[in-house]
Amino acid sequence: CTFSIGIGMGSMICNKLVKGMVTARFVPLASLMMTVFSVDLYFASSSVITPMSNVVGELYGAKQFLSELPNWRIIADLLGIAISGGICIVPLYTIMQTESDAAERSRIIAANNILNALFMVVSALGSMLLFMAGYSLPEVFLAIAIANGFVAIYICQLLPQDLVQSIIRVILRTLYRVEIAGLENYRKAGRSTVIIANHTSLLDALLLGAFLPDTLSFAVNTHIAEKWWVRPAFAFFELMPLDPTNPMATKSMIKAVKQGRRCVIFPEGRLTMTGALMKVYEGPGTIAYLANAPLLPIRIEGADRTPLSRLKGVVKQKWFPKITLNIQEPVNFDVPKGFSARERRAWIAREMYDVMSNVIFNTSNTEQPLFHALIDAKAMHGNNHIVLEDIERAPMSYKKLILGSFVMGRKIAQFTEHGEKIGVMLPNSVGGVVTFFAVMAYGRVPAMLNFSTGSGNIVAACKAATIKTIITSKRFVELGQLEETIEILSNHAEIIYLEDIKESIGLGDKLFGFLLSRFPHFMHDQVANKTDAEDAAVVLFTSGSEGTPKGVVLSHKNIQSNRYQLSSRVDFTASDRVFNALPIFHSFGLTGGLLLPILSGLKVFLYPSPLHYRIVPELVYDTNATIMFGTDTFLGGYARFAHPYDFYSMRYVFAGAEKLKPETKSLWAERFGVRILEGYGATETSPILSTN
Repeated sequence: CTFSIGIGMGSMICNKLVKGMVTARFVPLASLMMTVFSVDLYFASSSVITPMSNVVGELYGAKQFLSELPNWRIIADLLGIAISGGICIVPLYTIMQTESDAAERSRIIAANNILNALFMVVSALGSMLLFMAGYSLPEVFLAIAIANGFVAIYICQLLPQDLVQSIIRVILRTLYRVEIAGLENYRKAGRSTVIIANHTSLLDALLLGAFLPDTLSFAVNTHIAEKWWVRPAFAFFELMPLDPTNPMATKSMIKAVKQGRRCVIFPEGRLTMTGALMKVYEGPGTIAYLANAPLLPIRIEGADRTPLSRLKGVVKQKWFPKITLNIQEPVNFDVPKGFSARERRAWIAREMYDVMSNVIFNTSNTEQPLFHALIDAKAMHGNNHIVLEDIERAPMSYKKLILGSFVMGRKIAQFTEHGEKIGVMLPNSVGGVVTFFAVMAYGRVPAMLNFSTGSGNIVAACKAATIKTIITSKRFVELGQLEETIEILSNHAEIIYLEDIKESIGLGDKLFGFLLSRFPHFMHDQVANKTDAEDAAVVLFTSGSEGTPKGVVLSHKNIQSNRYQLSSRVDFTASDRVFNALPIFHSFGLTGGLLLPILSGLKVFLYPSPLHYRIVPELVYDTNATIMFGTDTFLGGYARFAHPYDFYSMRYVFAGAEKLKPETKSLWAERFGVRILEGYGATETSPILSTN
């Protein structure tokens, strides 16, 4: 019974391992494990314990046998042999049936059955001879184990790569909990395929070689192939040393692909130093095009967080992070006719970058609600990772932000209903961001009110979004001289001040918030009734320049998609700092200036007004900001008053909301050495539609 169940278990395990692929890669390891369990069966059966009450020569039941703990070792060995046997025989039978010619298949299966019967008879006769020669039953087990050992060694010689891959796969899966998604796309690509992947760490080639079915050919630079630590890989993997300066190198790859080999090439040519895509070469696309073969894009996620990457100090590293291999749909290049060789290479180069950036976007989780994304950002970058700061100079970490959101959100939930749109009228500040996420944490929808448009437009916005409650700050109202506006708004909605909420928070509220922050994903789902990605995340309003302000409802997926679209093209990392003076009641300031960086681990410095042309450049210099968002008007104003060194640390400046004037772009390039990237968008596109 144990042996029969074991064979069935082994067959099912084999099905899980090969995932529908016809491959013998697990046979060598399975045959070795059969030998190991068989040898252990000899030692286990040599010391079998029988009940003292049993008469010698009489059979006794399973209950009596299993009453002695050492006898369970025999059961374990029998089960191990059977499971290994199931893993071994299933792929061999499959290969025999799929690889044999259809006209001869029935004869081959019949011949196999005859050989099986012959081996059973021979083994029975051999066992009889051993017993007649005085060998005990355990010694017969040992003889079978030794014979199986020779067979296992023979199989390993036939399939050395499969054995090594199996061992490496077990090690990597144990250490990194490796998962593979999209294996059906691998099968769809066929044999002649050019496999491309982002290059994140020294583990990348090992991961692809271990977890992708079949034997892969890896293109390796001849300079790298000569290094001592690469040479042992030639014994176990099919490496193709290529000299990039030699034109014949490409031809040899094209020939290999045409012959039905699956060639792996990293289009970036080197490990990423930024965490995002580096320069993408057109070589893999050219090879696929000339070989009339598809490109199979793969994204490797998680390996960049290991110490084997080149991102120390750029991303938070862990010894054994979870790694995912995400296989995308195969891509075929249809190069327009009439192109010269140079034009064709340029076209393929552009398409290659599109393919790689699309892989990054398509494997991003756009279905995740924003608050869950905030929680995941904390898990990835650390509890104490600083993400927020404003002019009060009191930096806030992920831990404090999520804790504050739960504590304040509970208070807000006491006087509002689930799904209700809550007016938020606050400037760019840490308090404004905490309020934004606090409203969201408990399943309410923040409606960001534009306090610069006047009381009439704000009232119209409140009516359009059916806002019954507005959260603001006494200090903000006083500094902004908005007393008259608040008085008018109080006739249409209840005004709640942050200062009053803060005073009402007691020890019990803090303890409850702490409890929720310890299990944030689960507790957020409970208090927010499991927010869906298609649910409303935020309500924004147009300026009212065309009449009554229009309300725009953006879902979590809208914002997440826009965020990942930009991040698939722009190489920013957690070491970057964003300076945001654009108001968060505007989609540009909210998505680009706040949510994009804060959900990606970047520190954001919030400034309440973009109109302070002298102060903003000084603060950019003081905060060592590397990324900035603005409009042509604001950027032109900063350039007029800034010292040439104020923007020394700036890597990216994105302009939007209005057309970027050539003189503004030239002024920044000449005075600060910074190239402004122009974007185009609208609130309804959350907001980025395109960027150059």
